[in-house]
Amino acid sequence: MLLNNKPYTQEMQVLNVKKCKIIFGKLQNEVYCRHIWLKCSFVLNFFGSFFSKNAILPREIHAFYLNFGMTDASSAHPLHINRRKVGEDLKLSLCMIVKNEAEVLARCLSSAKNIADEIVIVDTGSSDTTNEIAGTFTDRIFDFPWCDDFSAARNFAFSKARGEYIFWLDADDVIENEEEFLKLKEKLDADAIFLPYHTAFDESGKPTFSFYRERIVKRACGFLWKGRVHETIEVSGKTIYLEKPAVFHRSVKKEYSKRNFLLYEKQLAEEGKLSLRDCFYYGRELYYHGEFARAVDIFEDYLKEETAWKNDRIEAAKFLGKAYRRLGKKEEALFSFAKSFAFALPRAEICCEMALVFEEKGDLKAAVYWYQQALLTRENLNTGTFFAKDMSGYFPAIRLCVLYDRLGEFKKAEAMNELAGKFKPEDASYLYNKRYFRNKNKENRIE
Repeated sequence: MLLNNKPYTQEMQVLNVKKCKIIFGKLQNEVYCRHIWLKCSFVLNFFGSFFSKNAILPREIHAFYLNFGMTDASSAHPLHINRRKVGEDLKLSLCMIVKNEAEVLARCLSSAKNIADEIVIVDTGSSDTTNEIAGTFTDRIFDFPWCDDFSAARNFAFSKARGEYIFWLDADDVIENEEEFLKLKEKLDADAIFLPYHTAFDESGKPTFSFYRERIVKRACGFLWKGRVHETIEVSGKTIYLEKPAVFHRSVKKEYSKRNFLLYEKQLAEEGKLSLRDCFYYGRELYYHGEFARAVDIFEDYLKEETAWKNDRIEAAKFLGKAYRRLGKKEEALFSFAKSFAFALPRAEICCEMALVFEEKGDLKAAVYWYQQALLTRENLNTGTFFAKDMSGYFPAIRLCVLYDRLGEFKKAEAMNELAGKFKPEDASYLYNKRYFRNKNKENRIE
């Protein structure tokens, strides 16, 4: 938290404009005010100590000019959206935290600039051109010393919002349905709104992995972010879930970062424990970074916690099974997957995981059974958990094609390939198999 080095805020800008007007006396109009400003350079000296004391950056000085009526100064700092003066009605504030996001930030802000009435950017220590890029979209840019706490940074960003509602994005997020967002903006009437978040995509760009995130909140509710890592907003009151619009997470990163893993390790070293929710996400980080035995310990303990959120317990059972599988413990993996059935009907992804284990065990008929169960599930995003779309459609269909072929049931294999093609008509595996079955049918006719 910044206690002794508060960033220069819009409120300070207004206050100092008033100070300036006091110096000039009663100024009757903006033209005369600008004339006096241009003639009286001593004003800069008057504010010089203030600028130095408060570490004002050029963008704040520029904003000071604008608030004073110096609209012609904008030529030195062109922005892509209109600035709003204090007192104007602001419906929606976009709040973001960024660090070294020069590669993706312009893409994100370009997609959101027509939706947000103001854009608040909080930089946690960029060393690239992130700040300069942000400055072409907004003058509401603030610095926040990174303290290994995402919630602290996001709450600071929220504190700078002036809109009736607050909307948040990450720098590698993209709005691909502007019109739907604009329609939603016109009829906002809730304390918290959850929207779909698409985070993985197939070769054609269609979402394959999605879940709901708390995306828009009413500022007057004072909701806060919680958690150093994998932070979330604790919401209450009138909460709604919408199937659209959605936010698209178009990451350009080539590998999974160890950042979150290291932050959890640091938190454990400092505090000696994690919250129940953090234990779940820490277990996932352990799994993603190959610490399978440690992940097993975390998830085994987590599943004993009856107060844990049901959907997280289902996910914990899934990751526990996956960790056992990676350790070569197939029986333990199957029992772990089955633990999820105590909380809900079998999920398609877990059915597929069980099928994979049976494939590895050489029990193809058992694998067929579980892939068939995956196809029979009627999951969608509204089930409230992470939704892997391919796991109830394309993936079990293409695997059943392979298994039926190995079992010598060629008609069933071909039928499953055609089913897979309905989900992904341009998929390379489907097209290859289609040629394979065409040739096989020709051979059978010749015989």
